[in-house]
Amino acid sequence: ASLRGKVSEFDSYVLFLHKNAIQVLVPTIGQQLTLYLDSRSNKDKDTKSQAQKSLQTMEVDEEKPAPEFEFNEQELYVKCGDVIIRPFDHLRIQVTVDASDVQHQRVVCKLITPVIPGFSVPPLEQEDEKREQKVKKMKKN
Repeated sequence: ASLRGKVSEFDSYVLFLHKNAIQVLVPTIGQQLTLYLDSRSNKDKDTKSQAQKSLQTMEVDEEKPAPEFEFNEQELYVKCGDVIIRPFDHLRIQVTVDASDVQHQRVVCKLITPVIPGFSVPPLEQEDEKREQKVKKMKKN
């Protein structure tokens, strides 16, 4: 199954915890992927594309404070608010290939569950349901 050109969701399990990342195993595709917790690295790379998108849509995005992740090396967990992630925990992730730089394509992972406000993304199924509801409303009018 190729990840290129589409967004997929997978069940995964935590293998290693780091200060700024979580290594997860995705048994479905037999891959070990990295879920980065430091949102600054993603923002720096996506600044140009976000600026282009905001110019195209003419929307003003309010700057939300990034969630603070606490890494406890002694007890081996990552905590954000009420959510604690430990080794071998089950996570649901969204995976896609970032092909914005053709020579340096990379796999991008985003967390779906557990839900961390300001960090987690909604599952694809919910997005599809919202689109279907909008289409139904338009047909009624």
